[in-house]
Amino acid sequence: SEKERISAKAEGSVTVLKKLRHIAKAFEEDPETRFPAILTKIKPFGFVFELIGYELEGFINLSDVESDYYIYNEKTETLVGRRTNAT
Repeated sequence: SEKERISAKAEGSVTVLKKLRHIAKAFEEDPETRFPAILTKIKPFGFVFELIGYELEGFINLSDVESDYYIYNEKTETLVGRRTNAT
Protein backbone atom coordinates (compact mmCIF):
# COMPACT_ATOMS: atom_id res chain seq x y z
CA SER A 1 0.00 0.00 0.00
CA GLU A 2 0.98 3.64 -0.29
CA LYS A 3 1.40 4.05 3.48
CA GLU A 4 3.79 1.08 3.60
CA ARG A 5 5.92 2.60 0.81
CA ILE A 6 6.04 5.95 2.61
CA SER A 7 6.95 4.21 5.87
CA ALA A 8 9.74 2.18 4.22
CA LYS A 9 11.15 5.29 2.56
CA ALA A 10 11.12 7.19 5.87
CA GLU A 11 12.83 4.28 7.64
CA GLY A 12 15.53 4.19 4.95
CA SER A 13 16.06 7.93 5.24
CA VAL A 14 16.48 7.73 9.02
CA THR A 15 18.98 4.87 8.65
CA VAL A 16 21.06 6.86 6.14
CA LEU A 17 20.94 9.92 8.39
CA LYS A 18 22.21 7.92 11.39
CA LYS A 19 25.09 6.50 9.31
CA LEU A 20 26.04 9.98 8.09
CA ARG A 21 25.95 11.34 11.64
CA HIS A 22 28.25 8.54 12.78
CA ILE A 23 30.71 9.36 9.99
CA ALA A 24 30.53 13.09 10.75
CA LYS A 25 31.24 12.43 14.44
CA ALA A 26 34.29 10.33 13.53
CA PHE A 27 35.60 13.24 11.41
CA GLU A 28 34.98 15.73 14.21
CA GLU A 29 37.04 13.59 16.58
CA ASP A 30 39.80 12.95 14.05
CA PRO A 31 39.79 14.75 10.66
CA GLU A 32 42.29 12.17 9.35
CA THR A 33 39.81 9.31 9.82
CA ARG A 34 39.81 6.86 6.93
CA PHE A 35 37.02 4.47 6.00
CA PRO A 36 37.54 1.40 3.81
CA ALA A 37 35.72 1.68 0.49
CA ILE A 38 35.29 -0.12 -2.81
CA LEU A 39 35.16 1.62 -6.18
CA THR A 40 31.92 0.56 -7.83
CA LYS A 41 31.82 2.69 -11.00
CA ILE A 42 34.33 4.71 -12.96
CA LYS A 43 33.07 7.57 -15.09
CA PRO A 44 34.97 9.99 -17.37
CA PHE A 45 34.45 12.76 -14.77
CA GLY A 46 34.88 10.83 -11.51
CA PHE A 47 34.17 7.66 -9.63
CA VAL A 48 31.53 6.13 -7.38
CA PHE A 49 32.49 4.29 -4.22
CA GLU A 50 30.76 2.36 -1.44
CA LEU A 51 31.84 2.59 2.17
CA ILE A 52 32.37 -0.93 3.47
CA GLY A 53 30.17 -1.69 6.46
CA TYR A 54 27.95 1.36 5.94
CA GLU A 55 26.23 0.51 2.66
CA LEU A 56 26.56 4.16 1.64
CA GLU A 57 27.54 5.34 -1.83
CA GLY A 58 29.45 8.47 -2.64
CA PHE A 59 30.90 10.21 -5.67
CA ILE A 60 34.26 11.94 -6.08
CA ASN A 61 34.69 14.32 -8.98
CA LEU A 62 38.08 14.10 -10.67
CA SER A 63 38.53 17.84 -10.25
CA ASP A 64 38.61 17.20 -6.47
CA VAL A 65 41.54 14.74 -6.72
CA GLU A 66 44.66 16.82 -6.19
CA SER A 67 47.37 14.15 -6.46
CA ASP A 68 47.36 14.12 -10.29
CA TYR A 69 45.29 14.95 -13.36
CA TYR A 70 43.42 11.78 -14.30
CA ILE A 71 42.25 10.93 -17.79
CA TYR A 72 39.51 8.39 -18.50
CA ASN A 73 40.54 5.51 -20.79
CA GLU A 74 37.36 4.28 -22.50
CA LYS A 75 38.92 1.08 -23.81
CA THR A 76 39.99 -0.20 -20.38
CA GLU A 77 37.45 1.81 -18.35
CA THR A 78 40.21 3.12 -16.09
CA LEU A 79 41.47 6.47 -14.87
CA VAL A 80 45.14 7.10 -15.63
CA GLY A 81 47.20 9.83 -13.99
CA ARG A 82 48.84 12.12 -16.53
CA ARG A 83 51.95 12.77 -14.41
CA THR A 84 52.25 9.56 -12.36
CA ASN A 85 50.64 7.07 -14.76
CA ALA A 86 48.80 5.70 -11.70
CA THR A 87 45.55 3.86 -12.43
